Amino acid sequence: MGAVIVYDLVRLAGFWQILRLSAQPDFGRHAVDEDLDRLTQAELVAEARKLRAAIRKHRDSTLHELCWHHPDLWSLLPEKTDPLPAVPEWPQFMRGCIHYRQSLDRQLPEAERASVEFKKSDRS
Repeated sequence: MGAVIVYDLVRLAGFWQILRLSAQPDFGRHAVDEDLDRLTQAELVAEARKLRAAIRKHRDSTLHELCWHHPDLWSLLPEKTDPLPAVPEWPQFMRGCIHYRQSLDRQLPEAERASVEFKKSDRS
């Protein structure tokens, strides 16, 4: 019983720490976003439109486009870094693909199904 009470007190202390931090005016702001403070309203609107277009392009991808690495989307961020992703070995990668496709069945049961084969020229 004592261990449960200690655990609950630790969780409660963590909760209060998060509340205290979230009350600070800069909570959630990152130094990499400070450039936004210097933009004019017109520049902010242009930036929002550019980002919305990129998000829509990604959202509207379909068929085999859903499976690709998207550095063009990440290049829209102001920090110019190109982190290399950790690439799963083939068995783990294929299991991930299967889980992703199964999640589409659950989340989009009414979506059209297509039997279009991948063509190497589509992305490579």
